[in-house]
Amino acid sequence: MEWLLKILRTVVQRRPEFSFHIESYPDNSPIIWISGEPEYFSDDCIFDGIGKAEEKDLLEFFVSEDPSKAHVDWACSCELSKLFVKEGHLIAPLAEAAVNRAIDNWFGTQQLWLSYLGRMREGETLAIKMLEVVEENFRDGLFLGCFHLNTKPIFEKLENCFLQWTQEEGWGTATGEIRALRYFIDRWQSAGYRPSSRLKEFVMNHYRDVGAPAPGN
Repeated sequence: MEWLLKILRTVVQRRPEFSFHIESYPDNSPIIWISGEPEYFSDDCIFDGIGKAEEKDLLEFFVSEDPSKAHVDWACSCELSKLFVKEGHLIAPLAEAAVNRAIDNWFGTQQLWLSYLGRMREGETLAIKMLEVVEENFRDGLFLGCFHLNTKPIFEKLENCFLQWTQEEGWGTATGEIRALRYFIDRWQSAGYRPSSRLKEFVMNHYRDVGAPAPGN
């Protein structure tokens, strides 16, 4: 893992708001925790601009079966997912193979591989299909892929899905999917789409009830 620590040290030098530390599992194996990372739906990624060779190494690690992947926390895996949709073309055959594996098994961190749908030629078709299949709490990578695609069919499918999900008791509060919906609404409006007023009201009411500002405000 020393190569990864070297990259993270470089990130710290370039981004003063970012930090990481290492803790140990009960079996004394290390786990890397990061903090100060950008919002998941932000275009900004901690690994931006570190160099193509380093990006390729990170992406190959991300889609590998390397057991040491368990040694990075969820936030770091999310940053790798963001890098994946941006630069996954550097490992295109491996990237597409990873997406195919995630289509069959979208649990755990493999769900984050679905972010690459935002880059694939057939990404729109696959994303629409997967929105029917992937369960709540496992849609992070799928959402990011849809966020990057942002086509009219993706908008229409996601809007319908969110309208259905918001009817479910307790939807989105524990998983953060309400936060995702807030970012999608902004994304859709900036593209000239007109999201349902019911969805906008749902988000506004939620953040009013919990006494917190909506993301992006």
